[in-house]
Amino acid sequence: MRALYPRTNNDMRHRPTPTISALIIVLGLSLSTHMASTTTAAAPTDERTTQLKAKQTVSTLSTDTNQSASTPKKSHRLIRRPTPATTSTTGQSPFVELTPVIPSTNPATPLPPATQESAPTQSKDTSTNKSVMPMAFAAPITSPQIGQVMPTAAPTSSPLIGSTTSSRRTAAADSGLSSQTPPASMRRLFSEIPGVAQIAAYEEPDPTVTIPTITRNPSTMSFSAVQNGAAPATQALTISNSGPGTLIWTATSNSTWLTLNSATSVSGSNLGSVNVGVNPTGLSVGTHSGIITITGSGAANSPQIVTVTFDITAAPTPTIGLSATSLSFSAVQGGSNPANRTITISNSGSGTLNWTASESATWLSVSPASGTGAGTITISVNISGLTAGSYSAPITIVATGATNTPQTVTVSLTVAASAAIGYSPTSMGFTATQGGANPASQALTISNTGGGTLSWTVSDDATWLTPSPAAGTGSGASTISISTTGLTAGTYTATVTIIASGATNTPRTMPVTLTITAAAMPTISRSPSALTFTATQGSANPANQTVTITNSGTGTLSWAASDNATWLTLSPASGTGSGTLTASINTSGLAAGSYTGTITIAASGAINTPQIVAVSLTVSLPSTSTATLIWDANTETDLASYNVYRSTTPGVYGAAIANVPAGTVSYLATDLQAGTTYYFTITAVDSAGNESPYSTEVRKSTF
Repeated sequence: MRALYPRTNNDMRHRPTPTISALIIVLGLSLSTHMASTTTAAAPTDERTTQLKAKQTVSTLSTDTNQSASTPKKSHRLIRRPTPATTSTTGQSPFVELTPVIPSTNPATPLPPATQESAPTQSKDTSTNKSVMPMAFAAPITSPQIGQVMPTAAPTSSPLIGSTTSSRRTAAADSGLSSQTPPASMRRLFSEIPGVAQIAAYEEPDPTVTIPTITRNPSTMSFSAVQNGAAPATQALTISNSGPGTLIWTATSNSTWLTLNSATSVSGSNLGSVNVGVNPTGLSVGTHSGIITITGSGAANSPQIVTVTFDITAAPTPTIGLSATSLSFSAVQGGSNPANRTITISNSGSGTLNWTASESATWLSVSPASGTGAGTITISVNISGLTAGSYSAPITIVATGATNTPQTVTVSLTVAASAAIGYSPTSMGFTATQGGANPASQALTISNTGGGTLSWTVSDDATWLTPSPAAGTGSGASTISISTTGLTAGTYTATVTIIASGATNTPRTMPVTLTITAAAMPTISRSPSALTFTATQGSANPANQTVTITNSGTGTLSWAASDNATWLTLSPASGTGSGTLTASINTSGLAAGSYTGTITIAASGAINTPQIVAVSLTVSLPSTSTATLIWDANTETDLASYNVYRSTTPGVYGAAIANVPAGTVSYLATDLQAGTTYYFTITAVDSAGNESPYSTEVRKSTF
């Protein structure tokens, strides 16, 4: 260990633990607008280019207030046109019109009263230099319908109120009206008086008259079904009255396959729900169309039509699928029934396959006899009472509606005459010498002494006996072979069994005898059969052990010994007759643990060669150990002591295990556990308590 140097205060450095709207203005005249002051403008070149120069106050003329409530009222608009006499090519007097507004179909909806108009203001006719008093009306508005007053463009060809020129239509569109045409319930009256105010009157509907309106939901209906299949679910058709009054309605269908509440006609009042049904029976594949007609007495929109479409698709067609179309069975007369066979039925088409299976022979049966969809049928054959010969019968599979019904499975059965087992010889005997060659094989001849076909098998009950081949058909032979390996001198017996299915005399048995005589041969005997050694790591080798070898047979025993472990030594390696074999162990370099090896003793001609002696070795660790630490002395004048540190993890140390005074440069570490590696380091401590860095780390492994 290298010299240690004291640690100063400067070496013990401490670091902080680690530190957005629009306004729309409509130009026009309203009921609350006062006439503007008189203005003067340059005269236009003709009537088509004349513009309205001054706003006019307009009010509504009403009919006689003494009219009854049931009498249709008339709303009027006043239109002032310049007379032809005052019209010049350089200009014309301004005009105003009271725009008609279509009265509401709901007489119960009143309009708010109009604002009182101001007194009219004179305007000046620039063509005649005369003052013209515009017409104004300040009467309160009592009509339930009042329209918006808008400036009207001058007519393009005629000043007549009834003109249908494009300029009149444009003025109507600009006023917010959808059309110049009043509702169908009104009659527009026109009066044209040249040069004076003109009045257009509208006839309002009688509020006592109510006209229902048919509403149907849905307007179209569609169904689908399979030809001649089940009818689809009914659908609901809702009939209601969206207008005033009472709706008395009747719904009828025009097709026999189309029903309304299970009939061809149904009626109701105001609101009703009709169950619409269709029947695919007898209909061809394709799309069928029908109509439901809804009529309402006095309804404004009677009749109403509901179109019904019915799609008929072709019914799925099943197809019989079979895993096999023929089956063959064979049996021996008087024997057992052949094994059952199966056939899988499947549907290779579409739709549902409902099938039945039947047979026509008493010796043939089918189970199950019917099924739906895919299935498996089991075919059984009963040969009871059947004589030898060939039989055939069909199994018929029928499925209603299948494209290929019926289908047939042909079943054939062959019943053979009963067979009988014949064999020779009826017994066998073998002899051998212990340790010598196997005896010669012998043949077992098998034949059919009856009728039909003889299918046979040969088996045995001894490990030293083997038949080959083990099976055959008809006449044949099986060779019986013997193996004497491992058998001692003595007599052994076994049985060979011949089996033929359907044979009248199955099974048949043949006894076999094997005699083994002792030979003049040596036999290896060793004692003991196993050796066990123990040792301590780092200590002396264990004591030698011996194995005694003898000949328990006859003849001469010449043996040789070998081992399979580097730590094991045998002496001598060979010998003749009886002898002693010494086994030595060397634990040098072996870690603590368990070791195994074998001693093999072989002798040519010995009946039991080779023989094995098992060897085991256990190397143990010592209980404790020590380590001596020596280091170079620190030469600092203020050296006070040394601290000794120990750990089982390199570089990781806790508190010092010892404090050695100055002047001592060694330390004996004791109680070190065997099989553990220890790490040591030293520090120097001065009189002020300052400690140097760790010295170079050293380690010690104990055994």
